[in-house]
Amino acid sequence: MWEAPRGPGLHQTNRDPLFSVRQSPSSEIVEFPDGDRFTIAIGDAPKESSRERPASMNCYIRSVEVIDRTLPELSPLFDEMRDRLRDEHGVTRARYYHAVPVADGARLAVSASPPIRELAEDYVRNRRHEIDHLLLERMRLAEPTVWDRERRDEGCPPRMRATRQCWAKLTQEAIGEGWWHGFDVAAFGPGGRRGLFKINAPVEQPLDRRYMGRVRHVLQDFHLAYCTVQLAAAPRISLAPGDLAALARVAGGLKAETIGYELGITARAVEERLARVRKQLRCRTTTEAVAKAMVLGLIL
Repeated sequence: MWEAPRGPGLHQTNRDPLFSVRQSPSSEIVEFPDGDRFTIAIGDAPKESSRERPASMNCYIRSVEVIDRTLPELSPLFDEMRDRLRDEHGVTRARYYHAVPVADGARLAVSASPPIRELAEDYVRNRRHEIDHLLLERMRLAEPTVWDRERRDEGCPPRMRATRQCWAKLTQEAIGEGWWHGFDVAAFGPGGRRGLFKINAPVEQPLDRRYMGRVRHVLQDFHLAYCTVQLAAAPRISLAPGDLAALARVAGGLKAETIGYELGITARAVEERLARVRKQLRCRTTTEAVAKAMVLGLIL
């Protein structure tokens, strides 16, 4: 498994691959990819940082690993998806990317069909996520997207292009000429877990909406089942009951004075609780902490 180095300034941004925060003089608006949003009223809003948005959102990926498909709890899931894709839709080559939200970004796991399994291993070993510049953005798309060779490097920083071309050549050699024809499918799961499937369809198969829609049902079923297994095994981030109560009331639009009155504590004590939450969730602002807690399922 590859893990990102940590250093100063790692959390000095209010942009996240799994939600966005927009600020106005009187409020902050948090928006999620599925269209949900909520607004938090603020007092004197700090000025937005002048730091530019990074060229690739993949700087938020903290670690990458290959999924062990042989685990007893995962093997039946992968076998069923393989059989359904092959028997119902003629697909034998597919790749799966699974992003899990963590306090300071996302953790990525990858897998690939047996004929192209070496691509998943190469992706992790050589840190290909660093040049896969639209990976997290594609996980937010509502509809399947057909591959477009003319536009696949659109928005890619020039320094990445040569490396991306080498990776594309390696990928094409592994997949084979007759299978370089396909589409991406984003999948959504509980706890903010996102999936992206790269499907190599038979070259004679028209990539119409009906075909992609049928394939998408298979993939979404698999993603939900995979998320269920992972959530059952994952350690949960826990907040102290008092800190969680304060944060939940902030999410409800209450200010510190009102929250203090409801909880029987001072406004200063409320701010101290929220400061602990921000530190534990590694967020710069309380608005980010609320959004992160919602993504992690800590508050509803």
